[in-house]
Amino acid sequence: MRLEKPESGNDTFNLVMSPVEWREIHALAKFGQAAAAYDCTAPYVLQVLQYDASQPEEILADREMQAALAALDRMAARIPPDGGGSGNITFALPKEDMRQFLVILNMAAAAEKQAVLVHSSAPEKFPHVFPDIEVDCKYYARAFEDLLMALHRDQLLSITRPPSYMEIKNG
Repeated sequence: MRLEKPESGNDTFNLVMSPVEWREIHALAKFGQAAAAYDCTAPYVLQVLQYDASQPEEILADREMQAALAALDRMAARIPPDGGGSGNITFALPKEDMRQFLVILNMAAAAEKQAVLVHSSAPEKFPHVFPDIEVDCKYYARAFEDLLMALHRDQLLSITRPPSYMEIKNG
């Protein structure tokens, strides 16, 4: 997975992913969106995502977040996130939209334990199951933090998955 800025003077950044990363990133983004929507009405102790400086309502109402999630849906309609196919997938967004996209991905990846707890205790209120992803969610949480820092600095970043940085679940 890598973050690229194709042209200087252009505010667009590309997130380049393998087909498996595209499937998992899509699943995490959709889960993050559903979890934030649930959190809008959930008591604080039963919220799924952790919020630092904003509330779930603010995140979902944010123009850049809405644009990023709409772009994700358009891309998923063109390139199904089934993990199949070959070649890299490029997801292009303006810088601020990419920032919001990486924020919701980071929040979703970091929420696995809380999501399992909330879902198992109240599946009728929170029917969303944490995505079944091959790569340990800790890898993704760290990768999204690193990508956010690179984006903030207008830097390019390529993230490889050495064994010390990634764990394949059940493997």
